[in-house]
Amino acid sequence: MPARLDRKTAPRVYRAYTGMSHQAILGGARLDRKTPIPQAACSDQEVLESLVFTALADCRQIVSRPFGVEQISLPADGGMPTVRLVDTVYAAKSTVSYANWLVQAVLPHAVDESGYSNGIANVRVACVTRQDLTLRFLGTDARLVFRGGPRTDWRRVLWEFQCQLESAGGEALWNWPRSFLTDSVRMKLHDQRPRSLAWLGSGLMRRAAIFHSASSSFYVNGWEGLDELKFEFDTLVGVSATHDRFVNRLIDPLWGLPLIIKERHCYCDDRRGYHCWFGLAHRDGGKRALQLRFTWTERRHLGDWRNMLKATGAQQSRLNEILPEHLCR
Repeated sequence: MPARLDRKTAPRVYRAYTGMSHQAILGGARLDRKTPIPQAACSDQEVLESLVFTALADCRQIVSRPFGVEQISLPADGGMPTVRLVDTVYAAKSTVSYANWLVQAVLPHAVDESGYSNGIANVRVACVTRQDLTLRFLGTDARLVFRGGPRTDWRRVLWEFQCQLESAGGEALWNWPRSFLTDSVRMKLHDQRPRSLAWLGSGLMRRAAIFHSASSSFYVNGWEGLDELKFEFDTLVGVSATHDRFVNRLIDPLWGLPLIIKERHCYCDDRRGYHCWFGLAHRDGGKRALQLRFTWTERRHLGDWRNMLKATGAQQSRLNEILPEHLCR
């Protein structure tokens, strides 16, 4: 049954979608009965959130929460969200600061003397404090706040990244006053993605916690195709499948996105060599906008994933759910 907005269930369901604690909801936040998870206030805000979320989704590192998102705080008017991040990511056989990875993925920068650039071209730093990094979308009022973990110092992260770039002949471009999209010297960065998918990327960011709360996968990765977003969920053989629960949360008429299932292929009865996948489209019609793949990983291909997740701060209860010790031996 669809989730219903009432005084008893709203805090629990809202937390499943956003990661926000029961105390935060019960402590004064008022949810709109028709749209408890507000849409972005304007198209520019949607575009900023979508560009950033798709960059985070393509992390390809080991994190305790999918895409490094612990929770997201959403103003009722659809304005500037605050995204609380995990502290660490496991990469290159050790844990490193997730904030260090994020600035490389999101902020525009010239890598070296060649002028090759990376990041999101029209994203700029609006404000930075020890705890918060506020981004803006060039030429608009769109804003997004990243709140780091307890050990994160954003000012130090930016300074160290800038020093690293300059030592290699590169350049920090996150304070550059103009767009790179018309600059032939620069590489055309992520901003070339079609804006027709901005509603989807933004909506997924605002519900990012369901990739954790409604999934039993130990690894989730996302990327953007030519005209659709794609996500792949890796689950250990022997762990209960949860793809129907995830999809039902995603398409819930009250809490979810305006999506319908166009294709469903499930092979859970024979997990060896198979994967299950769903194709979803906007409920008002149109072609597929979202593809979800659920793959099964056998123990012999798992490696030391459980201990690597544990090193990033994953809770023991979560490890027991997605990577039970008896299945990892």
